Amino acid sequence: MTFERNATGELTAKGVVPTGGRGTGAGLGNQGALALSDDGRWLVVVNAGSDDITLFDLKTGRPEPTARAASGGKTPISVSIEDDLVYVLNAGSDSIAGYRLNDHGRLEAVANSVRPLSGTGVGAAEIGISRGGRSVVVTEKATNKLTVYALDDEGRPARSPNIVPSSGPTPFGFSFSGHGTLLVAEAAGGASGASSVSSYRVGPHGALTLLQASAPTHQTAACWVIATPGGRYAYTANTPNATITGFDIGPRGSLSLLANDGVAARTGTGSGPTDIAIAAEGRLLYVLDSGSHAISVFHVGNDGALTPGPVASGLPPAANGIAAR
Repeated sequence: MTFERNATGELTAKGVVPTGGRGTGAGLGNQGALALSDDGRWLVVVNAGSDDITLFDLKTGRPEPTARAASGGKTPISVSIEDDLVYVLNAGSDSIAGYRLNDHGRLEAVANSVRPLSGTGVGAAEIGISRGGRSVVVTEKATNKLTVYALDDEGRPARSPNIVPSSGPTPFGFSFSGHGTLLVAEAAGGASGASSVSSYRVGPHGALTLLQASAPTHQTAACWVIATPGGRYAYTANTPNATITGFDIGPRGSLSLLANDGVAARTGTGSGPTDIAIAAEGRLLYVLDSGSHAISVFHVGNDGALTPGPVASGLPPAANGIAAR
């Protein structure tokens, strides 16, 4: 589904564009089902039900499909793009696979790029390519681990991963902020008020160094997190509480709540906020509300404060993933 936004962030539905693939009709327990290139030209989406991914060209404003490729595994749920490098997470086969986006809008598999996660049945949630394309990170909810593969100059992963214990339980969504910092949302198994966010330094050869251990949100099931482009603020979506938690990010990855109770904004009773996106150079925050089948918009102030805008309704019940530019 595509939307056009005006200068104030208000959304107007523009239509539905087929991916050519199939969904599952249910939630995927993921973050990042859609990924935009940094220049806003390309959009990659997962087709979990048909084990493939679709590439769209956004040059004209309306997504135009240019390629569809097998995902290299089973049940792709998350995808990431950095420059011309694309990596997909296959939750059904507990594996990753890499692709190159060529000048003609085609996806070419990176040779010898299919790699396993830490084991089977790991509850994989998201994949992301680090800034500069030197590492690929995957969160594993069931094992409480982060699986990290170093990438060579051709985008190929190392033979074996660096497997890092998560600072907090149930690592779910994550976001790369400035200065090589990785922010990971920790859902704590859905325990009431127990979720948190940790920060890590992404180093060479797939190394992760813990910077801030499990800063509490005081909210429940903070599964999704996004950082502003400048790396100043980060926000989590907390589904059961129908709230958004905001953090100020320090220069060394320290995390400080914007509101003492962890409530920077509310999305409305029963709204069930899930995936989350930033647009307009960090001035607009969009939240996919799975309970009310809508998209909430918030204006991001210079101090990180969130001011609600108009809600766009009418999403299908099984909508999954959100990307904005």
